[in-house]
Amino acid sequence: MSTPPKPPIKAAGSKAAQRALCMRLLAIRPRHTYELRQLGISHPAARILELIEQGQPITSSRVTTVDGDGFLHRGVALYSLSDGVNETDKHHPPPGPCSHQDLFAEVAEKESP
Repeated sequence: MSTPPKPPIKAAGSKAAQRALCMRLLAIRPRHTYELRQLGISHPAARILELIEQGQPITSSRVTTVDGDGFLHRGVALYSLSDGVNETDKHHPPPGPCSHQDLFAEVAEKESP
């Protein structure tokens, strides 16, 4: 017998929910555009701009990364909090492709008491 397919990860519906998710993820470590898209943020640049306009201390730099299909992309935005929340993670290399389960597990681990 085969294993039933896993249900798809539901995207964060509202812009506010997507902004909140961006902040939770950036509080853990810097994230690039493709990683944010994997989590259902349909237009990460717009959500980040909205957060910056709300006064959030987010900075961006450009990196080269590989997407989930193995394609190389240059000039991808890597977003990070500039207030020191993820300061220790700035010494790690930019994240590579990973699964939704890995990303959600990382958020759950960071937020657990």
